[in-house]
Amino acid sequence: MKTTKILIAVILSTLFCSSLFGQRSNKNAMYKVWVRTVENEKVHGYLGAVGESTIVVLNLTRHKKRTLSLEEIKTIKFRRKGKVTKGIVYGAFSGLALGGGVGFASGDDPPPAYFSLSAGQKATILGVLAVIPGAIIGGGLSSNKTKILIDGDLERLRTDLIPYVVSDIHPGNQASN
Repeated sequence: MKTTKILIAVILSTLFCSSLFGQRSNKNAMYKVWVRTVENEKVHGYLGAVGESTIVVLNLTRHKKRTLSLEEIKTIKFRRKGKVTKGIVYGAFSGLALGGGVGFASGDDPPPAYFSLSAGQKATILGVLAVIPGAIIGGGLSSNKTKILIDGDLERLRTDLIPYVVSDIHPGNQASN
């Protein structure tokens, strides 16, 4: 009876784990950006702002900002900062819960066996062993980048990129028009 209560608690906590972050806003989200220009130059940094005809890419390690004209941009790839880490953590917890659930569901071994384990011991062993594959799968699934082909088309930029832009990340780094 006690093991079923624990199993139900583990399953419910993994099902509702993503709802813990349901109230967060994307207002202060930072996006890592990989920009390829028409001249095949690569610019990497964080998306700072989007103006009428320019975007600002911030390089926080070098404390520089780069303003690019939309006519020079060929493609933009971006992903939210911390997305891969969050995927690894969620994958690890899911692997732990799945391994623990399988261990509890397998039940106790019969006592006369030479090497017998209880359901709790199986749940612990399988849960710990499933953490690494869960983390690898979670990190792999969350590592994708969103790619937008701009090619100097201002209308495509406005429809595809602007929903992801947060211009108040660094208030002093607004794009000039």
